[in-house]
Amino acid sequence: MDNDLISRDKAEKLLRKYADEVGCKRGEYELANGILKAACFLSDSENVPATRNADNVVKQVEGSERKFVIVCNEHSSGWLLFWGHRTQDHESRSFGGYTRNIDGCEIYSEDEVKEKGYHFPKYHDGMSWEEFRGYDDILIKPKDLEKLGYKQIFGMCHYSFPTSNLIVRAAKKWISQKVIYEDIGYDQYNDVNVYACICPSCGLRVIKFDDDIVPKGKFGDGDPEKMFHDYMIHHGYIGLNNFCNRCGQRLNWN
Repeated sequence: MDNDLISRDKAEKLLRKYADEVGCKRGEYELANGILKAACFLSDSENVPATRNADNVVKQVEGSERKFVIVCNEHSSGWLLFWGHRTQDHESRSFGGYTRNIDGCEIYSEDEVKEKGYHFPKYHDGMSWEEFRGYDDILIKPKDLEKLGYKQIFGMCHYSFPTSNLIVRAAKKWISQKVIYEDIGYDQYNDVNVYACICPSCGLRVIKFDDDIVPKGKFGDGDPEKMFHDYMIHHGYIGLNNFCNRCGQRLNWN
């Protein structure tokens, strides 16, 4: 017998066939003897239906099941923003555009997202709202949004702060936090190094700039914070945000 998984029905047919071949009759003694011989048949490792790949089969099935939405935190504020528009199973998945309508956004399988070249993080039980909001884009099952405190209103999802926490959160957001300055890596397509000014509360890249906008030799000598301030002083700090446009955190740019 080969090592592929077989159904219970097929296994029973094989057992009955084996019992017939060894001469099992209708009497109780013969039936019991046939069952014992069938048990011997199964005790031979070569005849046992292979199950060692069962976990892999389950993973493959789960990976191909459409049950995730992609939340775009980078461009959403109070109301969640979702990727794509809803398609039928036989149609190509939509990876373009955004919508606030959870009933009209695209539903993806993990395999479809990976095949498209994306490697987004996935929500897991125990993930906090802050951690969830810290990812620019993230996979999540629609039913899990409620665990994070999101409520649906006319097809859109809005975060509902517990009343007891709302005042505390608002007070904390009003206390200014120093912006984080980071070198976020090389952009091979534009042949520049990219830097970011990041909200310390939710991780939003409030401002991004690169070597073309802020030349290393002219501003800051490679230190992202010094580069940014040398450049902004030169331009009078025009247009600088005092608050994060995602979480409302008051920002300290000094």
